Amino acid sequence: MKLVLLLLAGVAVNGIVRRQLATWGFDTIGPVVYVIGYGGMIVLAWYIWLRPLDLSGPSGEVTYGDDDDPAEE
Repeated sequence: MKLVLLLLAGVAVNGIVRRQLATWGFDTIGPVVYVIGYGGMIVLAWYIWLRPLDLSGPSGEVTYGDDDDPAEE
């Protein structure tokens, strides 16, 4: 459901707003609104689906060998 809402807001509503601005005579603002809309859709997709992912290793801990421990430097 989140994906449908995100695509609807990011593509459909964004295109409708851009077209309406063009009919009102704001041709230069339309592309700016379109780019901001797509950028916002990408940021929201990152925030909803990619940010919560745990991308650490299997234990979640960082281990160092004997020679490359940064605490000893």
